[in-house]
Amino acid sequence: MRYLGVPITASRLSKMECQILADKIIGKIRQWSTRNISFVGRAQLINSVVFGMYSFWASIFILPKEVIDNVNQLCRNCLWGGLLTSKELHLLHGV
Repeated sequence: MRYLGVPITASRLSKMECQILADKIIGKIRQWSTRNISFVGRAQLINSVVFGMYSFWASIFILPKEVIDNVNQLCRNCLWGGLLTSKELHLLHGV
């Protein structure tokens, strides 16, 4: 059972029940990846839209650590690569 887009449950949420949040975030990122958006634009979209959805869920439930890590990974990949999948970014070390 869901109310206002979040599942209603008497027990703690499982990782599978929080998949709705990840699916919504993935849908938004897929929409943005079709557009040519700058780094600053992607950062603004992530801060306003994605973290808005995340904070709404987090204000209602205690989210499992795996879900938090998944949301962070999706946001990081979107910010640095513009896509859902991670690109191999190599750190530059000083000589």
